[in-house]
Amino acid sequence: MKFSIIKKIKSKLKEDQFCAVLTDIESGNQIFIDHKKDIAEVENENTKKHLTLMLGAGISGLVKESNFFLKVYGPIYKMILVGSVHISQYLVPMSKLVGFKVIVIDPREFFINSYQMPDIEVINEWPDEVINKIGINSRTAVITLTHDSKLDDPTLITALNSECFYIGALGSRKTHQKRTNRLLKMGIKPENLERISGPVGLDINAQSPQEIAVSILAEVIQKKQEVN
Repeated sequence: MKFSIIKKIKSKLKEDQFCAVLTDIESGNQIFIDHKKDIAEVENENTKKHLTLMLGAGISGLVKESNFFLKVYGPIYKMILVGSVHISQYLVPMSKLVGFKVIVIDPREFFINSYQMPDIEVINEWPDEVINKIGINSRTAVITLTHDSKLDDPTLITALNSECFYIGALGSRKTHQKRTNRLLKMGIKPENLERISGPVGLDINAQSPQEIAVSILAEVIQKKQEVN
């Protein structure tokens, strides 16, 4: 690979953005792909269509009906937790172990001070004010854990308007029904609400904070594998 292409890839990853390299298997020629205009350089319309789908999903591999191989480069998988709570204490280190960059958001000083999580980025601001600054993309999981609609609902609305691959919200089925009713009144479409996993986590009859953390991470990994 040319050094000029490597520099472009490194620059994009530093900016937490996606890019790709398209290789002609026969000739070895490579094209750096950043925007749709780069795809326009490909002459075959079917190839362009398949490229667009693969790039949108962040999938590398052979491009159908062509002699091209696409390698997608993107930011690391990220997990945004709203709520510095007991569950977070266990979910954070487990998620780091499987490769997620974890960010905890909580504007409540008491909770920030009560649950110390070393080596983790903890943001002491309101989620709806900071979450877009962090950046949400198709490699982001967003999970609300506060049981506080003033914090959870704006976060969920932001997540639903993004490409994040997983959205979860802590609470019982009854709590989740009340939550979806509120979001419907705020203008969220019913089919969009189906993206929210509520109650959050795989149904393994989890009881303790540790078990709930395991169920949440398992479901996030399951969803990550499905979209890949």
